Amino acid sequence: MVIEPLDKTLINPFHIREHKTRLALDWLHAFRFSSLELLAQRLGSSTAGCRRLFHSLFKVKFIQNFMTDYTYRKRFVMLTSTGARFLHQSAGRDFKAAVTQAYRLRRNPAVIQELAVQGAAIRRLEQANELTAQHHIILPEPFQKPDMLMCNHKDFWFAFAYERVRKQVGDVYLSFNNHAQAIINKHYRGIYFLFPNESDLVYYQNLFDATEWPRGDPKKKRGRRNIIARKAPFEPDTVTNLRQAFHFIHEVP
Repeated sequence: MVIEPLDKTLINPFHIREHKTRLALDWLHAFRFSSLELLAQRLGSSTAGCRRLFHSLFKVKFIQNFMTDYTYRKRFVMLTSTGARFLHQSAGRDFKAAVTQAYRLRRNPAVIQELAVQGAAIRRLEQANELTAQHHIILPEPFQKPDMLMCNHKDFWFAFAYERVRKQVGDVYLSFNNHAQAIINKHYRGIYFLFPNESDLVYYQNLFDATEWPRGDPKKKRGRRNIIARKAPFEPDTVTNLRQAFHFIHEVP
């Protein structure tokens, strides 16, 4: 998604509503769903300030509510086929890629994770030209997708991984090796690991500082990936400037 900046110079109410409608629908097209709080932040406002806009989007059936099996009575919003069709006609967005069945999102256990990624994206909108959410990322096998890709103003793509829950040692090294190989193969320039808990950052950083990274098998079940002694470990210091491509940031949501 090309990041369209929020135009604060608009004065005409019709143009302001049209502009913010496109921004909101574009965001839902990129991420499939969001919360009203995050959509309001994307529009540089609060939910109270966007109440009339959101009401109008519901009224014309551009967006709809849904709830998940994993969050108690929390409502989220998604793009409808009507909203996707409007976005296709007005901004040329891919109609098929925009339509998601509500039942798929309702059963999605990663909703909270994806909302945290959206929050991280919103905080970095002024630093980037484009972003690609995980379900739109295309990488060759056997690379695992990061949570998000963003392209900065120098046209360099960077990956983002939001570590909301601490992984086991084998899974952490599997992630390190995956991103290292993706960087070596120039799929992106670097990787940012974001941590809501500072203790998790320290834990990952200590593992990262090792001179050898054990190799894991992504096909093995989680929890058994630390049984990886058969493969020779990866030595990150043998690749020039590879460590400088990894960034660890404590970020309070």
